[in-house]
Amino acid sequence: MTSSDALRTARCWLTRLPVRPEHLDDVLAGLGSLAATDDVRSMDVVTVYLDRDDPNSLWLHEVHGLPSDDVREFGDDDITRMLAAVPTQEGLRPVRETYPGRNLDGPVHAGSVVILARLTALPGQRDRALEALEPFMLVADDEPGTEIFTVYESLDEPDVIWMHEVYADDTAFRIHAASPQHKTLRESEVLTGGPTLSSVLAGRPKNWRLTPQLQRRCGEPVRWFGGD
Repeated sequence: MTSSDALRTARCWLTRLPVRPEHLDDVLAGLGSLAATDDVRSMDVVTVYLDRDDPNSLWLHEVHGLPSDDVREFGDDDITRMLAAVPTQEGLRPVRETYPGRNLDGPVHAGSVVILARLTALPGQRDRALEALEPFMLVADDEPGTEIFTVYESLDEPDVIWMHEVYADDTAFRIHAASPQHKTLRESEVLTGGPTLSSVLAGRPKNWRLTPQLQRRCGEPVRWFGGD
C-alpha cells in the first residue's frame, strides 16, 4: 500500500466520451493514434475503456506522476465531431492505493475486469468516508485476483470519491464481490474502529464495469486489447 507524498502529487483525469454508435471504431482508432504521439509522452499512463453497460460510451483514464494544473484536452476536432454529446471530465488526486503487482504486464490486460465507482459523501464528511474505506483496502491487498485498487478524491467536487479497481478476470471479481469481509466492514463500526461507510455516504455508490481497449504507458508503444 502506498500513501506517500509522491502519490499525493500525482494527478488523474477521468473523461467519459459518449460516442455515436456508427463511429465507435473510428473514435477508438483516433484515440489510439493520439496516444502514440509525442504530446502524451509526459503522461505515466493513458487507458481507454469501453463501458460494458453502455457500449457507446468510452472512458479515458489519464495518470500524471508529476503535479499539473492543466486540464487535459486529449482529443481533436475530428474525434469531437463523432461524439453524441459533450464529454464530461473530472480531475482526481489519488489518496490511497494498493498495487500488489501480481500482473507483471501492467495495470490492465485483455482479460481484466475494471470497475469505476463514484461515491458521494455527506457534506463535509469526505475525510471520514476515506477513513471508512481503509479497511477495504487492507482486504483487497490480500485478494489474489485484485491487481490494483486506487481511491481518488475529486478536485472538482468536494464531497466526491472515485475508486478504480482492476481484477485479473471475472472469477477474481466474483470472489471480491462475494467477500464476507466486505459485508462485515460495511455494517460493523466495532470491527472498522471508525465510521461505517454507509453512515457517511449520501446514497449508494454508482458503479461502472469496463473493458480495456487500449493503453499507452510512459516509454512504451500503444497496447491494444480488443476486449468486448
